[in-house]
Amino acid sequence: MVDQEYLRLIESDRVSPATRKVLLERAKLDNPEYVPLVIDAQGLPTLRAVLARMVPQDGPEPIDLAARVDTMLASGGGNGWRYEVLPEDGMAIRIGLAVLDETALLRSGKGFAVLGAEAQDELLVDAVNGTLQGDLLDMGRWAEELLSYAAEMYMAHPGTFARIGYSGIGDGADAATQKGFVLIGMGEVEAWEPEGKAR
Repeated sequence: MVDQEYLRLIESDRVSPATRKVLLERAKLDNPEYVPLVIDAQGLPTLRAVLARMVPQDGPEPIDLAARVDTMLASGGGNGWRYEVLPEDGMAIRIGLAVLDETALLRSGKGFAVLGAEAQDELLVDAVNGTLQGDLLDMGRWAEELLSYAAEMYMAHPGTFARIGYSGIGDGADAATQKGFVLIGMGEVEAWEPEGKAR
């Protein structure tokens, strides 16, 4: 999930011990047998399918964004606020997933997770536009909140840092060494900074 070159940067004295600890925790491989804590077992495949459309990933080991969002919700994490029209985050996500599944069943006789990509995208566009049937939830706000959580989990992962060549983690270590950036001019790149792999 995180290439060796970037792991070496994380382990280097350019990264503070506190930052290193957080990054190594985030870099741990996801459990393929993950048991959801907030989302029910039926909703987890739907959540995985939704997030695969919202935040497409390539590569052999995609980040299990659904498990990470569920774990974050179970630990009481979040963005610290919610839209007045939405219930608390865990309940909102569960209701939204149920609405997507029910709508998919009504339209095609299949649950959301087993639909083709085009049909999934059509449902998600309807959710974002607020045109799905049902008055349980503001699906546009729901989709916005879910996307923000998924994007945050994806962008905070060291594997993503490596793909985009993010060097901001090398801002200095403990007070004794204070390694960090020396070149700070526009377009200047230090020899130790990683190269992005994404195109």
